[in-house]
Amino acid sequence: MTILEPTSSAQSFVVWPRDSSFESGASYASSYQTRVLADGGTYEGGTCLRDAIDDLLGVIITLVNENTNEDVTTTITSSSNSNGYLTITITSGASELYESGYYILTLKNGQGDIVFRGRVFCTSQQPDNYSLNQGEFTYAPALDNQFIIV
Repeated sequence: MTILEPTSSAQSFVVWPRDSSFESGASYASSYQTRVLADGGTYEGGTCLRDAIDDLLGVIITLVNENTNEDVTTTITSSSNSNGYLTITITSGASELYESGYYILTLKNGQGDIVFRGRVFCTSQQPDNYSLNQGEFTYAPALDNQFIIV
């Protein structure tokens, strides 16, 4: 399960896609740069090229709220593929992700093939210290457990 925070700021997560040959625009831009330089050309920068390739071949994300079955507006700001793992950085709408909310995450490549499907949980708590009752449950004072038997 992927853990995200209920915020509109950029956040990253790592998945292991089904298709190990999945490539991001950065890897295609790198091979393009190598070819241009090998042919004696001048390579002036790849940011625009990487963005264009990601638009054609990159990752398409769908995030659906499990309770309302509505799509969450999500934008991929960057993606990279390293050693078979896909690292994705996203931003979402201002109030799209809710605390303790569950979402279905679907990632597709540029051809529309599903490369990852999973579940997302949103919390502002640290995953290691997560408590469903944080700030809502208090323990009653301990009694000395004396009983009267008649």
